[in-house]
Amino acid sequence: MKKQDTPEYARPAEEFSPSGVEFAPAGREFAPPCAEFEAPGREEAAAEEFPGVQPAGEAPPPRRKRRALPLAATFVVASVLAFPGLWGGAAAQKPQSSGSVPSLPAASGSAASPAPPAPSEPPTVAEPTPLPQTHPLGGGTLEITVHNSSFDVNSADYNLVLYQTEMAEAEFTGLTLPEPVEIQGFVFLGYVLDTRSSQEGQARYCTLTQELTVEDVERVKPNEDGVRLVKVYAAWHAADSPEPWMPLTLDGNGGTPTVAYDATDPLASGGTVFVCAYPVPERAGYQFAGWYREADGSGTPVDSISALDFFEEDEEGIHWDRSIPITLYARWLPE
Repeated sequence: MKKQDTPEYARPAEEFSPSGVEFAPAGREFAPPCAEFEAPGREEAAAEEFPGVQPAGEAPPPRRKRRALPLAATFVVASVLAFPGLWGGAAAQKPQSSGSVPSLPAASGSAASPAPPAPSEPPTVAEPTPLPQTHPLGGGTLEITVHNSSFDVNSADYNLVLYQTEMAEAEFTGLTLPEPVEIQGFVFLGYVLDTRSSQEGQARYCTLTQELTVEDVERVKPNEDGVRLVKVYAAWHAADSPEPWMPLTLDGNGGTPTVAYDATDPLASGGTVFVCAYPVPERAGYQFAGWYREADGSGTPVDSISALDFFEEDEEGIHWDRSIPITLYARWLPE
């Protein structure tokens, strides 16, 4: 038997013959070699031209295939030598087509590595949280209520009222706050003022001494009816307990001391933890700037916490037997 020649998959010799090369007329610019000899879709075209095996005896002449690439390369070299301008300034100035690779802009002067990015500015030291803006007393009405922050069934809001008055703003010159009613098992921390007009970034609650001054009252903004509602609350925390119901840790964060409290107040789950009334730590060379949830002092200052925040809550409701410990961190500003 005569052994059949092994079929060879090759492009027709005519494709690589000189007659298949497109010479540009005078004045025409040549496209870069990659566009001429590496046109996309070439492999797909070959598959369409030769879908099956060629019959025996009809394999393309191998010599023409081996000469094809040298002829093409000779043409490229000859064109570069004969027409250097086509591959130099003229070709460089030609706008690129949408299918070509964008060229890099020419660097002016000597090549240099990219300049390093400018160092970022150091973070500025934040100022202490400002107190609410003042609203000078005028011709409105002043209503003052001092709460003991303890349960009283006879009070409208179930909060024992220690003092209550109504007067014209022009008549107010100051008020000595009454002594709180002691509650067994709780420690009195002091009085706080609910400004009710705080803006973002400002403290809502302000600590007070035993005296309510004109400056304190001016921190409360009158309502639309011209009535200035001044509400003062007593701040408490539970006495030392081996198992605190509302565990609160105030971390000195570089200052001393760090103290753990049972933040439960006489109103229990309906109360508010007035963090601003708690003792603050000390640190040499620094000024205390408030309590924060993050150790780095980011976020907003915390001056109060709802009692509900200390307990787990899900679709079944609030679980009063599952406490959530809360830790706040002191923030310090250099003096």
